[in-house]
Amino acid sequence: MNQNFRVYFLAVLTALWVILTLASASRGKWPIALICLVMAIANGLSLYRLNRNNP
Repeated sequence: MNQNFRVYFLAVLTALWVILTLASASRGKWPIALICLVMAIANGLSLYRLNRNNP
């Protein structure tokens, strides 16, 4: 798989999880918001690790 595709894919996934977190939290669905937040953090860490070695 292309390296650039992975970076963009993880960036979009992270952004979508953050949007879902905010939408769930605004509706008061805290368990779903917490799960979405954990997924956003996990994808963000993967994105960081992927970009850490590439300037």
